[in-house]
Amino acid sequence: MEVTQERLDGLLEAMKQVAKTNRELVGFKGQFSPVAIVVGPHGERAVQPMRYRSYEEKKLLMTALSIAARKTNALAILLVNDTFHAKTEEFSKHFGIPEGLSWDQWEDAYSDVLETQLGGSLANAPKHLLTDALVLTMKGPILKPQVFVLPYHEGVGDSIRWDAEMPEHDAEILMLDDWWDKSPVN
Repeated sequence: MEVTQERLDGLLEAMKQVAKTNRELVGFKGQFSPVAIVVGPHGERAVQPMRYRSYEEKKLLMTALSIAARKTNALAILLVNDTFHAKTEEFSKHFGIPEGLSWDQWEDAYSDVLETQLGGSLANAPKHLLTDALVLTMKGPILKPQVFVLPYHEGVGDSIRWDAEMPEHDAEILMLDDWWDKSPVN
């Protein structure tokens, strides 16, 4: 497989659709299982469940994923998880975060609110400030790390109704090692 930006964009769009379909299959009230999708050097894909009960288990899974990606010369890893996501504008107004901040400044202010006012968990925020969302995180040796947020809400009969995709943004994905870097894996 020749790696082109067009192929990567197509792969990403396909993975978004697969993630949405899998979320829809369990319904709004169903439990979505996080997964890692590893893209091999020829475009082949492997899906790995990412179930964990603690931060330590999550870190072990990420290390194992990085080692496997290095051994297979993986082109990309996509992590798909179901989460709460802050409605940025409403969240900012509610907690007095000023307008016009850079993304980094906003993240710092958000983290401060999370720690000082919400006990470290977004789940403690007023529900009208949150949306349910799938979060896709993408990383690879020829990709810039990115995060995609696919918000949704409950539809009729436990169905999923998708809202507009939020703009993608660059990210640091620190828990997942740069497997293509030849330094030792943690």
